Amino acid sequence: MRLQRKSVLVAEDDPDDRLLLKEAFAEKLGDAVPLEFVNDGVELIEHLIRLSEANSTLPSVILLDINMPRMNGLQALERIKAHSRMKTIPCAMLSTSNSPEMVNLSYQLGASSYFQKPATFEQMVELAGVIHLSWLSLPHNVVGAAQTLTLNYFNKE
Repeated sequence: MRLQRKSVLVAEDDPDDRLLLKEAFAEKLGDAVPLEFVNDGVELIEHLIRLSEANSTLPSVILLDINMPRMNGLQALERIKAHSRMKTIPCAMLSTSNSPEMVNLSYQLGASSYFQKPATFEQMVELAGVIHLSWLSLPHNVVGAAQTLTLNYFNKE
């Protein structure tokens, strides 16, 4: 049996946040785990449907910004969790908000974790490490298990 390479699909519309994520993952993991970016929820769903229809390997984890144009992260999460092949992909929500209502809604819709966006590069590197330990370093048969994680300590003073 051939092992499939782990990958991260990121739905993020902000170019600065995309660059920060890319550099943080490179700092923490080198090129061991490829990151792929889409601009919003519409692009994300279209990309996942293409992969699914081609019977291609789906991403190991999806990082979803909540506030995006056209289709926000929560709407995209609902679509992912309603799809028979995509619903097992862990989805980690990223937001500047740490409101309990937003966190609870994310989990109700099927999020695997919720992260308040880090304020510094060092914290983003730490987040990359948490993502790696939570989903990318596990064997494929374990990743589908229910996992939840909430981290919003990055912006505490």
